[in-house]
Amino acid sequence: MKKKAIIEIGTNSIKLVVFASVNGECEILDERSDNARLGEDQSLNNTISEEAMLRNLNALSEFKKIAENESVENILVVGTMSLRSAKNSDTFLKKVAEKLGINIEIISGEEEAKLSFLAVKSSLKISQKEMIVFDIGGGSTEIIFGSNAKINDNFSLNLGAVHLTENFLKSDPVTNVETDKMMEYLAEKFSKKIPHKSAGILVGVGGAVSNVSAVYQQMKFYNSNAIQNSKLTLNEVEKQFKLFAKMSIEERKNIIGLQSKRADIILAGIGLIITIMRHFKQDELTVCNSGLRHGLIIDKFLK
Repeated sequence: MKKKAIIEIGTNSIKLVVFASVNGECEILDERSDNARLGEDQSLNNTISEEAMLRNLNALSEFKKIAENESVENILVVGTMSLRSAKNSDTFLKKVAEKLGINIEIISGEEEAKLSFLAVKSSLKISQKEMIVFDIGGGSTEIIFGSNAKINDNFSLNLGAVHLTENFLKSDPVTNVETDKMMEYLAEKFSKKIPHKSAGILVGVGGAVSNVSAVYQQMKFYNSNAIQNSKLTLNEVEKQFKLFAKMSIEERKNIIGLQSKRADIILAGIGLIITIMRHFKQDELTVCNSGLRHGLIIDKFLK
């Protein structure tokens, strides 16, 4: 049984998956996540701060030790929006290579969309011919139009929960003016950039979607099986948006089902979900808790 590991470095979180591949099949052995927030304050001057670099170096070091303790034969490390766009991403890449001996592969928005679609297609086994998949991250959101067989079109928008929070939701608690401006901005961006297509099913990927589902299910302890393939109505998502908008960040941390480290950016994430559902005139979405790293398993190791 050959063991491998994938580490995904996002704008908000860094994630590890350790797995074994046998005869074209995959067994997940371990999964970890750390909200190390590489893209914190990046929207101010498009640079990664020293503090963010240190947090992510420490998280990478810890994940590398976990993978090595599992006796993996190789570790694939990829970076997304934050490393794609930061002016000083080369500095971080060099530090990681020198201190940890890890080379990070930066993937494009188009590749990110492809991998998210692969993860959804393989894990949900959706029967509808046409579907729309969206993946909300800390720095970008991917929109994929596809069928159960292939991607028909995809878009990557520089709209994520971390950067939207930093640019619009500066008060604590937020004000109505701030949330209104953010929602107007999102509606305008989607109207200009994303076609108004219809589909048999809308599928949401990413921490914001999973957290909304966990809150809806009153989940005291995260249960990935209960999250996977769960449903969320537009009414429920809007209800949570109104609830969180009235609360301070500290108050949100007491909400059952919400990860405390996501309390400051969850409102922007929910705003994106609402915008997407309204844009495509969908009253319900299906939640998928598989993501880019699971798509990489299929694309790199199971073909």
